Amino acid sequence: MKYTNTSLLESIRNFSLVEIRTGKDRVSFTEIWVVNVGDRLFARSWNLSEKSWFNTFMKEEIGEIKCGEHIYKVKGFVPADIQSLHPRINAAYLAKYDEGENSFYARGIVQPKYYDRTMEFVAIEI
Repeated sequence: MKYTNTSLLESIRNFSLVEIRTGKDRVSFTEIWVVNVGDRLFARSWNLSEKSWFNTFMKEEIGEIKCGEHIYKVKGFVPADIQSLHPRINAAYLAKYDEGENSFYARGIVQPKYYDRTMEFVAIEI
């Protein structure tokens, strides 16, 4: 089955926790939060380490997002208009994740120190 950006967007809307994998050497997926802003998808890396999924995407660009049983090939990149999008990305994170045990992390990930760790994803066909 070919997955489109529309089907990836719909999956992200239906799953609060998705998984990501990037890099030639990674076998396992890492759980992340992904939000949609309009018809665009974004995630911020909580982990600031050099071996984070974010840094790997910056080097290799291509990876996979897993939502339930579906695996989507994606391209990850930092868009040119990212600075103007941070308020909307913040609002999307808080709307989707700011409750219960998640509140600590949701309120943390919207802090400016994570802005430089924000990436957009689009589904691709390989």
